[in-house]
Amino acid sequence: NQMVAGYYAFSEFEMPKSSHELLARSVRESGHVNTCAPCGIELFLPSFSFVWFVSLKDYLDYSGDLATLESLWSQLEFMMDEYTKNMKDGLAAPPNEKACWNFYEWTEGSRRGRPFHLLEGMSPEDGFFDGLYNVFLCRALQSGVEIAKKLGKYAAAEKYTGIVQILQKAINKFFYDDEKKLYSSYSAQGVKNHYGELMQTMAILSGTADEEKSQYLRNVLADKDNGLVKIMLSYTIYKYDALLQKDNTYLPFVLDEIKELWGNMLYQDSK
Repeated sequence: NQMVAGYYAFSEFEMPKSSHELLARSVRESGHVNTCAPCGIELFLPSFSFVWFVSLKDYLDYSGDLATLESLWSQLEFMMDEYTKNMKDGLAAPPNEKACWNFYEWTEGSRRGRPFHLLEGMSPEDGFFDGLYNVFLCRALQSGVEIAKKLGKYAAAEKYTGIVQILQKAINKFFYDDEKKLYSSYSAQGVKNHYGELMQTMAILSGTADEEKSQYLRNVLADKDNGLVKIMLSYTIYKYDALLQKDNTYLPFVLDEIKELWGNMLYQDSK
């Protein structure tokens, strides 16, 4: 978020470039980057690794710096291969190690200290699947595809596009609730649970939800009384992207919410 704001405000790319290169040096054997870099703590958040791909795509879009992405490409390819090598039923699962903090945001059901299935004593083999993990992974792979295309690596782009399609199909199968017309964040032995704005947002942005489902979900996201677990400030940029993905129908809602949320900070004498 800070980088994107900086691109608009300063058109400055050296600090983002250095930050990305530092994170690239922290990649683990599992293909995930550390919590921050440099860092002496053995802790990583898979969702942050996935968002890093989105951030790299943003950097390339705004800077046009193909050389830096070319220098990182073999590493990015390794990471995507690691994320997708043990998929089951079309879905991936968080790493099974203590250093993994499977965190998404500070909301109920999205901030667990270890992978949800480890806390519950369950794994994909027991019928547990993490929807948020998979929609974030989908976004990472899509960003990887866009980077590959700009670097002229069309075979890789085709390969990961195929994996994205497998993911999208599986996410719809395991997490879409036909009765609620919503995506659940988790599925345990066929039982869907936890419905949040973040999951609906990522389902739209990842292209997992088709246009009919996306339109319904946009209406839900634009309803302040939708009954879903609310998205946190750090991810509202994605919520707004989802609402404005097709046209400006929801622009008044987005602008009013920005005025309410961030305007309130200014009214509290924030400097």
